[in-house]
Amino acid sequence: DIAVASAAKAVAEAAAQSMRQECDAVQSELAEALSTLAEAEVARRSLGEECAEAQRKHQQVLRECERLEAQLAACRTGGDQAQSDGGDVKYLQSEEDRLR
Repeated sequence: DIAVASAAKAVAEAAAQSMRQECDAVQSELAEALSTLAEAEVARRSLGEECAEAQRKHQQVLRECERLEAQLAACRTGGDQAQSDGGDVKYLQSEEDRLR
């Protein structure tokens, strides 16, 4: 009876040790996954900020293009003045091209 009890105790201890090792492995995997998740979240936020900045710059360039197009149209419809000062028109066209 003592031998059976000792054997049962040894089996129970081995099972408990195996469970602890398995729990430690799962805990380690979870820590890695949480770390990867945190890194991904930082990257997502950073990309979101970069995207928002790119959109702001895009809108700024669009507004500048519209302003230059209006100014260029005004120069072209100015008739004699536009012809006498063709450098301004060329400059505005080059600025518009550069911004596009």
